[in-house]
Amino acid sequence: MVNQKKNKNGICVFCGVEGKVTDDHVPPKNLFKGFPDNELIKVPSCLSCNNNSSKDDEYFRAFIIPQEDIASHPQAQKLNKIVRKKFDESEKKGLEIRMTSQLYTKDIFTPTGIYLGERNLIYPEYSRIDSTLKKIIKGLFFHLMKKPFPSEIFHIAVVDKNQIEELQRILTIDLNSLLAELDESPINDIHRVFSFKCVDKTNTLPKCSVWLLTFFEKRQFFGLTYPKKLGPEVNLIDSDPNDIALITF
Repeated sequence: MVNQKKNKNGICVFCGVEGKVTDDHVPPKNLFKGFPDNELIKVPSCLSCNNNSSKDDEYFRAFIIPQEDIASHPQAQKLNKIVRKKFDESEKKGLEIRMTSQLYTKDIFTPTGIYLGERNLIYPEYSRIDSTLKKIIKGLFFHLMKKPFPSEIFHIAVVDKNQIEELQRILTIDLNSLLAELDESPINDIHRVFSFKCVDKTNTLPKCSVWLLTFFEKRQFFGLTYPKKLGPEVNLIDSDPNDIALITF
């Protein structure tokens, strides 16, 4: 629950409504258990946007921290214990049932055909992951540009990093020059839990911004903001779970 004493007047960076706002953490605070609050990124958010995203934030954490490529990260291990404990609490049974119902096992092979054994996989609710990632980009946009993301004229697309070519095909946008700039742009790192890069061209041609979001030094998502006239809104593309959702539950 949001602390009412911290409410102040302002404009919500997520919905644009003016009124009572409070600090919202970007990315969600639940990824930074144990780190000083004053070292995290916070943006003004209305109570509705702040509270209504809390369940998606919990789902995102439960989805990302047990993935095989990051499960050995010290912070991911700490959070995994917290999530497992929450799963055992009666009020969290809904999340536990939802997550475990999406688990299945499959034989995994290397590209050369070497058998790696049977692994746990999860096919997540991509709409919830997509919602959390887009909210992160909106928050970071405000943090860097000092103005709300122009949702009335721009879309946000977020895909797994290995799906950039697919995103370009869908939107017929040539991102090569922006990707080259993104590779050279500085890294903004928060306690090795989350880092991001950004190239903003929303005031010049092409009117886009590109983002690279990295969680626990391994798991990467690519974000693109673009004028609505350039194409439809793209939701997180359903990847092959073999590539993105090996987990260690």
